[in-house]
Amino acid sequence: MSSRTQLEIEKVMREWGKKVLGKIEVIRINISSNYKSLIRNLCPSAVITVDRFHVTKMIHEELNGARTNQKKVAETLEVKQRRKLFESLKGSKYTLLKAENKLSSTQKEKLKIVK
Repeated sequence: MSSRTQLEIEKVMREWGKKVLGKIEVIRINISSNYKSLIRNLCPSAVITVDRFHVTKMIHEELNGARTNQKKVAETLEVKQRRKLFESLKGSKYTLLKAENKLSSTQKEKLKIVK
């Protein structure tokens, strides 16, 4: 993040005045944002949260990476063990990425096996 952009944002926010800045309760920022210290300085009472989209994206990437790694591990196993692991992983990608309250009964069973 360029300091110029940060300075511009700070300038605009300071124009709002301390009264307005003091009333701000929650601010949502990008997970990779460098604005955390700026927000803390200008809005000391605000709770800083991370954008849900980026958190969800990170979780999906981690889950998919773990699933892929398990497939690689399976390649080193004996045939019977490999088959069992592949069966447990087969069709698990979207089950792992889907919200638990939106899983079908089949997907819920799949989730139990994958865990």
